Amino acid sequence: MKNDFNKLIDVVAIIRGPNGCPWDKKQNLYSLTDDFLEEAYEFVEAIKNDDIPNICEELGDVLLHVVIHTQMASESGLFTMDDVTDGIVSKIIRRHPHVFGDLNISDPDAVLVKWEEIKKEEKLKAGIAEADSILRKAKKPAPVLTKAVKLQAAAAKVGFDWPTHEAVLGKADEELAELKDAATSGDKAAITEELGDLLFIMANLARHFDIDPNEALEQANKKFVRRFGYVEQKLAEAGKTPDESNLEEMDSFWNEIRRADHDA
Repeated sequence: MKNDFNKLIDVVAIIRGPNGCPWDKKQNLYSLTDDFLEEAYEFVEAIKNDDIPNICEELGDVLLHVVIHTQMASESGLFTMDDVTDGIVSKIIRRHPHVFGDLNISDPDAVLVKWEEIKKEEKLKAGIAEADSILRKAKKPAPVLTKAVKLQAAAAKVGFDWPTHEAVLGKADEELAELKDAATSGDKAAITEELGDLLFIMANLARHFDIDPNEALEQANKKFVRRFGYVEQKLAEAGKTPDESNLEEMDSFWNEIRRADHDA
């Protein structure tokens, strides 16, 4: 009997096949990237909540994306699942000479140093030149707020940084004023640029306070969900839905829960 991984590969091939699902057949290698990221974030959220059943489920969803992306690549003659698995197995063995070879390393930090050395050698052999910049590692793919912090931290190591968080706050005020000017002009490109600058500065402010900006924003998201849930509850008690209400009424309930939070 085939193992479940091979069954998954077969099932994905079927839903992509001639008699498969119209929606799945419509997708391509690039159309599901946002969905893939969403599943990865849901997995991380399950980890943070120590929700073992959900961790298992979300890992399955992530695995599905790995398989369906590989299936789509295979259909286009780009690569196969064997290419994916062979590649990662070879990489693991190659980058663990202290496990699969004769090298003796027992310190975790030394393992990471050796990993980076091997990775650099691989790129040189492949003819991939890495730019000699202090921002090189910080430019790697990551959530945008995390990348902003890493870029700023890398520059700070060579002294390119504001000395205090008060100085960063001053810069934030400056960027906010520029955003207001752009908003007045109605120029969307200018608004986008100034909004990006302001977000970048706020990430820097988080770094100065040693706060993860992603976590701070997630706390704000959760607070918004909880407070808006209160608004919905109060409207339901009055026999209404948000669609049947108005901003003034909803805002009154919002301020009610906001005051209760501050008094708690």
